[in-house]
Amino acid sequence: KEAKSQTFALLCAVEKYDDKFINDVPGLKTDLIDFADFLKGAYGGNVPIANIKFLIDKDATANNVKKEIKYFLGMAGENDRAYLYFTMHGGDGFICTYRKNGQESYLEMADLTATINEMFRPLVLR
Repeated sequence: KEAKSQTFALLCAVEKYDDKFINDVPGLKTDLIDFADFLKGAYGGNVPIANIKFLIDKDATANNVKKEIKYFLGMAGENDRAYLYFTMHGGDGFICTYRKNGQESYLEMADLTATINEMFRPLVLR
């Protein structure tokens, strides 16, 4: 008997930046909560809250995002679905994560893509 597929979602938002060079963006947490509510509802697949991980403001550092992609979304198996949702500043080829203790305040899309490909390529190649 085939196991029931699951959905995992990593939802990341930075509304308040503690950086004088990056403006705050009010309302992004609301976007994140709206998407989580969609996922938890019938049209979004009735995803259990335990399968939804939030990284908001100070928790949404570049290191935390990469770590949770590997750990949390890494729980998705061959027949599962994984969502990665960002709502924050960004530019051509990068997103602006939260800066903490001198860490980089951005995550390059090439780095993000490489991390995702490294994780999911074995599932695709089966």
